[in-house]
Amino acid sequence: HRDLHSFPTRRSSDLQTSLWRIEEIAKSQWSDIESLAALDSSLPVDSVVLADFNLRVAHRLNELSDAQSGSSVQDRANSLNGLAIAYIKVGQPELAWQAAQEAAGLYLELAAQLPDKFRPDLAMSLNNLASMLSDLGQLEPALQAAREAVDIRRELASQRPDAFRADLVGSLNNLASRLSELGQREPALQAAREAVDIRRELAAQRPEAFRPDLAMSLNNLANMLSELGRPEPALQAAQEAVDLYHELAAQRADAFRSDLAGSLSNLASRLSALGQHELALQAAQEAVDIR
Repeated sequence: HRDLHSFPTRRSSDLQTSLWRIEEIAKSQWSDIESLAALDSSLPVDSVVLADFNLRVAHRLNELSDAQSGSSVQDRANSLNGLAIAYIKVGQPELAWQAAQEAAGLYLELAAQLPDKFRPDLAMSLNNLASMLSDLGQLEPALQAAREAVDIRRELASQRPDAFRADLVGSLNNLASRLSELGQREPALQAAREAVDIRRELAAQRPEAFRPDLAMSLNNLANMLSELGRPEPALQAAQEAVDLYHELAAQRADAFRSDLAGSLSNLASRLSALGQHELALQAAQEAVDIR
């Protein structure tokens, strides 16, 4: 990633103008919770440039939600969840955990009253909480939250697969990571395999939407298999991921060339582990050429 100052002057100027306009829009809506919430939902959460601004907006939404006597429990839970994510993006995991913990408690309260409406939100908040607990080194509580999220989403997916199977995959990947952190590698592998199986089915139904996710899951699976001393299936998963990224990069180079390079590096490691050094070198060189 390049520093912002390394961009050409014109691009820097355009970026500063865009940021100024967003700031002005936010100022005009600073006391209107509905308008500010609409602005917040339109902002990219993964933007490094907007991370501090996203946090200010999330803080303000939380303030407005607390201050307004008519705010619902749902409004408070939503604002706290957004605040937790914003804290993570600026590297404040302790504050993120506090907000996420409070949000999960509120969603639990809502789900107890209206399970059909709020159990998806509860699962989402538990999934987020698991990641934030992990960031703080609280591995056992993180695993517990991840398991709860999987249990809820598995039940939701059994009732409405089209609506919730993709969410279940996200929670399975989270569970696999939490299990792996605690040295429970076989259960982690089982969760990762299930995630790949579901994404393979989803990609067969909607390739445009789910093939990138399948490729990412295959790379994760390859790494877990390698850690368990299973180099042949690890190589198979890594090769399938590279094949998918090759196809995706051929269609949208700007979006997927970086992912292809990372996947090729993974493939090179898997090949090298099996003593296929010439093929490993070819994959590594292709990765270097792309980067």
